[in-house]
Amino acid sequence: MKNYKEYTENDFVMDADFLEWVKHPSGESEVFWTSFIKENPQKKEEVYNAKTLLLSMVFKQNLLQSEKEVMWQEIRTAMRKQKEGKLVFMKTGRTSFSKMSMYVVAALLLGCVLFLSFYYFTEKKPEHLVTTQFAEIKKIILPDSSSIILNANSNIKYSNQWDKVSDREVWIDGEAFFSVRHTKTNQRFIVHTNEADIEVLGTEFNVMEREEKIKVSLNSGSVKISVYDNANPVFLIPGEILELNAKKIQKGAGKVEDISVWKENKLVFDDTPLSEILKQLRYIYGWEFATVPNDILNEKLTGGVETNDEKVLLRTLERALRIQITKQGNTIHISRLQPVL
Repeated sequence: MKNYKEYTENDFVMDADFLEWVKHPSGESEVFWTSFIKENPQKKEEVYNAKTLLLSMVFKQNLLQSEKEVMWQEIRTAMRKQKEGKLVFMKTGRTSFSKMSMYVVAALLLGCVLFLSFYYFTEKKPEHLVTTQFAEIKKIILPDSSSIILNANSNIKYSNQWDKVSDREVWIDGEAFFSVRHTKTNQRFIVHTNEADIEVLGTEFNVMEREEKIKVSLNSGSVKISVYDNANPVFLIPGEILELNAKKIQKGAGKVEDISVWKENKLVFDDTPLSEILKQLRYIYGWEFATVPNDILNEKLTGGVETNDEKVLLRTLERALRIQITKQGNTIHISRLQPVL
């Protein structure tokens, strides 16, 4: 059993299971690492830094999906052998090795891993990492004058070494609204997430990546979404929404302007259950919610609320849903209003 509590940032980067979670997250791995970070807050920064580093490794252009899978398999196998102290090599008359020999083997294997990474990857070290705290929204101007509005509890990273020919690339964790400028040389603008790449030339769209769910809504222009492990890209036109959840892709039409209204410190609901509303508030404010009765969680709300004043927000929800909300520290308690006798 691995003792992740003792891991350093480098240990996380070189751990095959950690790598698998970063590049191919599953429901089980998301639950495990979310719980680990919650139970070990002192490791949050190291986990985040290791994850950021791995996500900053970008596949070389024109690398086929099958080649990507082979590459990752080779690296995972090499890492596993390193951790087990194993290496396949030409037979000799010896059946055992000294401790020094094992160090040499490990060093050679590490060199093999680094070679594979160098061969398959172009490692980019973004010069800008922009983060937002809970209840904070930031506007970012990119080197090409495109703009990003970053929602609360999110981060975006990119390099400012953009030329007039290469792809423009950013990496997102959280939620952001993009206004992308079209360039004379038709440069692609690519947003990388854990599960998909979103490619555009010039357009306005919203990207939300929270836990295992990705939601892309298109306001104008067009986007191509390449979902990892799926050979066929998905194209969106204005007014369409794509949701990716547990490897399942759903595409449909909707009120895309309501989805991105958060950038104006508002949220708009359309027959939305309280359970979904509380999820959004947890992302925005970092609140924890005490046990809420199921009948209350199923209550639905239609309308808009302001999010720039948490006290006003909570009072609005109380009146709209006829519930009682109390806040103790960072924990929210919700109950039914007691009848007046």
